[in-house]
Amino acid sequence: MFALVAASRGERSMRNARSSSAFNKANTPYNNNTKQHTLSSTPPLSTLTARKTMRCFKTIDELIKSQSAYHHHHHPELPVCSTMKFFITFFALVAAMCAPALAWTEADYAWSCMTQHHMMYRSISIFCENENIEIPSGYANTGVKTHAHLAMITGTCSPAQWVPDDICRLQFYRMCATSTNGAQKMKFFGTNGCQRWVLAFLNQ
Repeated sequence: MFALVAASRGERSMRNARSSSAFNKANTPYNNNTKQHTLSSTPPLSTLTARKTMRCFKTIDELIKSQSAYHHHHHPELPVCSTMKFFITFFALVAAMCAPALAWTEADYAWSCMTQHHMMYRSISIFCENENIEIPSGYANTGVKTHAHLAMITGTCSPAQWVPDDICRLQFYRMCATSTNGAQKMKFFGTNGCQRWVLAFLNQ
């Protein structure tokens, strides 16, 4: 009888001990070490996403990236790569539109020559009025001189080569406008450089 009572009390003691242990474990303060371990085990950004990001940024220089960041800030609905493509296309279109405007025409060179070296401008204009200039020829070799400013074309072309009047003006006006020696300049044109174009200042 006493043995059964003792056994019953022993079982109750064990059940109480287990309940107390479970209660204490449930109410134990949160362990910071456990939290840190949980955070450190969080999986990193997927490899696929990382590779896509690197491919996107590697091909764009710093200027485009900064411009894209500005645009993306104001237009968050566009992805970063799309924004950068937008700016690349935009700059390419601007460059294509501006290129023709940067090309000088005969009128531009003529105006520059006239305002800088008006006497040489007169010699060129008179010389190039001839629509039948051939190189070589007596007319081209003699040239035109206005107050010691000479425009002439000598050469060794065989057979002789014809110089249209508009080409004559364009080339001479360009030489005059870009000269750094008081409108004096010499250049070679024609087949194998057989035409020698000369702008010179002669002492009277």
